[in-house]
Amino acid sequence: MTKFEVLQSVVQTIILIAVIATFVVYYCQMRTMERQARAIEDEMAARLRPWIGMFEFGYKPGADCALHINLRNVGPLPAQRAHLELSLHPRDDDGPPITWREQQLKALVPSEEGNYVIALQPYTKFLEWQQARREIVVEGIITYSLAGKAFESRFEASLRFNEAPDEEGKVRKRWRNVEVT
Repeated sequence: MTKFEVLQSVVQTIILIAVIATFVVYYCQMRTMERQARAIEDEMAARLRPWIGMFEFGYKPGADCALHINLRNVGPLPAQRAHLELSLHPRDDDGPPITWREQQLKALVPSEEGNYVIALQPYTKFLEWQQARREIVVEGIITYSLAGKAFESRFEASLRFNEAPDEEGKVRKRWRNVEVT
């Protein structure tokens, strides 16, 4: 083999290694771009959907005792076929809960509030729990959809009849949004 042939073989080997390295780098970049594109698509899907959360929770005592729940769609798109279900039970009791289900489906457009007033007089169990000064937990789930894709939001609240009333003489309460899927 001549010096020229050796040099030619070395140059060809270097070029082949450079081509292979270039393809490997391009492949890695392509995979990274695919992951970035998927992440952007997932973020857009998460942003462009309805998001319902609880914004107020209240209790009206007396002969017309009722729960007041304010849910709001803070997403940019409407929540269709929205349906609320509630479960009430004392915190320290495993007995059967009181359940309430919304009778009709509704749609909540962006920024629209769903104001619910749930009368509690028909539920004698609730009145017994209240008179026994128990903490009553209210668990709620609202299901909704958009373009056939189902979503749900969960929240939890409590009426603390087991504690002294607040400065205004009202029952103490707490509430929070738990999960949105």
